[in-house]
Amino acid sequence: MHLLPRLTGYGVLLSQLAGGIGTRGPGETKLEYDRRRIRQRIGVLKKEIENIRRRRAVQKEGRLHYLGGHCLVSLVGYTNTGKSTLLNVLSDARVMVDDKLFATLDPTTRRIKLPNNQEVLLTDTVGFIKNLPHHLVAAFQSTLEEVKVADLLLHIVDISSNKMEEEINTVYKVLEELGAEKKPILTVFNKKDKLKSSIAINRMVEKTPDSVAISALYKEGLDNLLQRMADFFEPRRNLLRLSIPYQLGMKILPFIYRKGEVLKREFLDGKIILDVKIDTEVAQSLKEYIVKE
Repeated sequence: MHLLPRLTGYGVLLSQLAGGIGTRGPGETKLEYDRRRIRQRIGVLKKEIENIRRRRAVQKEGRLHYLGGHCLVSLVGYTNTGKSTLLNVLSDARVMVDDKLFATLDPTTRRIKLPNNQEVLLTDTVGFIKNLPHHLVAAFQSTLEEVKVADLLLHIVDISSNKMEEEINTVYKVLEELGAEKKPILTVFNKKDKLKSSIAINRMVEKTPDSVAISALYKEGLDNLLQRMADFFEPRRNLLRLSIPYQLGMKILPFIYRKGEVLKREFLDGKIILDVKIDTEVAQSLKEYIVKE
């Protein structure tokens, strides 16, 4: 698509027919041939992009079904802000980290555990850039489908960049083009280790609603980030009372403590009574032990 409009004007250089009475003019046949090939190639690529989008939609549906509806968190941001580094640190995903444009092209999704034992899915995405050509926007939309269905976006910002404001505006523009501008966003100012002034960092966090400052490289501020994520998803958890028979305690209790947050425990009439906060998926697997209020 970049080359197609630029073929005009190369008539003499691309000439296959000599000029003269009754001929079509120098270069016209070769231009038409090249244009036809490019249009055919564009058509093939568009079909491939659509196939990728459909395949990922099927994969996403299957993954959500298999994982029981975990909350989804997508990492978004300008290119080279440290999204893949953060994913690696939080999940040990071993995603390629490189200081170059579009180092991440295929989304990587990993399961991570928050401080309240809630498990969420964390997805890395391709970095955004300013003035992305429209034909590339269509191509990258197939890699950004995760953003549209995410419950929470972590907007990773390079706080050391001298073009930080411009990069932030670019990200919001791309989110608008994707129809995801109204998604809940937690702004994560990364690379705070590159700034000497903690005052400047604190000032930036204070003036930006729902934001934290971290250094993914040096693993600084990650506990605060994870807690903020847990706080965001807390209202979505189920507060339940469970009644577990004594004889099943050794089998079921470790699972509950691993997957949920136990608020209260007591023993009554041969039963272990628990007040817990757990995800819908876990609640479904324990439905036979839920005490009806």
